[in-house]
Order: sequence, then C-alpha cells, then structure tokens
Amino acid sequence: MNLSQRLAVLALGLAIWSAPWTAHASSRSAGSSLVRTSFHLQVSSNFSPSATFWIAYGPLGGKFGLIRLHRAGDGRFVAAGWFPSGARADFYYIEGQGTMRTKEGVVPGNPVRTVGHAGPLIIGHHPVPVLRLSAPAG
Repeated sequence: MNLSQRLAVLALGLAIWSAPWTAHASSRSAGSSLVRTSFHLQVSSNFSPSATFWIAYGPLGGKFGLIRLHRAGDGRFVAAGWFPSGARADFYYIEGQGTMRTKEGVVPGNPVRTVGHAGPLIIGHHPVPVLRLSAPAG
C-alpha cells in the first residue's frame, strides 16, 4: 500500500470514527459563526462510471468529517458544508468505487484513493480552488 492509499484509508477511518455530523453540532454550540464552503471537482470522461468522489477533512474543531460530492453534469461534481469561520483545515479529495453502507452512514466503496488536496485553508477567507482531474494512467 503506497503513501497515498495509506492517507486515504486513515482519513476515511478517522472520518467514519468521528461521526461527521458532530462537527456541525459542536461548532454551533461553541457560538462561532458558520460559513458555507463549496467544493468543486472537474474530472475527465475517462473515469469509471462507478467512481464516487468525496471530501475528507480535519481536524476541524477537533473533528474529522466526510462529505460526498454529487454529479452536476459534464464531469463536474459539487458539494458544500458549514464550517466555523476562521478555522484552519485540510481537505482531501477521495475517490471510491461505488459506496458502502456502515452503521455511521454511506462511505466510499473500495478501493479508496486520495486524488487531490487543498490546504491548510482558513475557512471563509478564500474559496476552495476547483480541483481538475485527468483519468489515471494505465
């Protein structure tokens, strides 16, 4: 397993373990203002039709999370989440094959790999850049 795969598995495990929805609830109770943050991914047409794309983040307020990106046409995938304004976070774009259902919810199907990274970013200061992906070689 290469470093990218290890990071993807670690991010996924931490995201599942920490229950992503608790980051939103704990941020609201802390009295911090929340900022809607959007994520955009552009992929080539050569990706597998079963590919699913996700954002793994953290730690953010001591929590890790996972957000699924949804098709928006023409190889575009989008998602958004609410995060504490001024917080600093890393965001990893992850590709899975389909999905799996766990007791924590729906997660990327195996194999899982990290396909991009943004951060560390300060929430609310700048938009998250669009990630453009070409199909993997081979």
